[in-house]
Amino acid sequence: MEIRNKVDLITLSPLVLLLFVFATNLVKDNVADVAAHPDIAAYRYFTIPVIGFSLGLVVFLGVLRKEWRLPFGLSRFLQEYARGIIITAAVAFTLFFSAVLILRYTSLH
Repeated sequence: MEIRNKVDLITLSPLVLLLFVFATNLVKDNVADVAAHPDIAAYRYFTIPVIGFSLGLVVFLGVLRKEWRLPFGLSRFLQEYARGIIITAAVAFTLFFSAVLILRYTSLH
């Protein structure tokens, strides 16, 4: 296994992005100025998306650079059943959010 002597910026970019989490209090006044609960709004609209984006970037870079290798059995399973997995996930997503929508409508929220 080869060990890299230097670290490039692409590898560090998710960590650099996570540094923005410490700026939540500075951004709170601009992001959640008119919200009823500015702290909650700042976390909801700034902190959580930054964390999600950095985690997605880690996965994207791992797959893009082909440094992540799946076991052969899992890779074969995903290739064979990819269409079924996508359809099942789409149906589950649709059913879940339809139920939430109906429950919200019937409870007048």
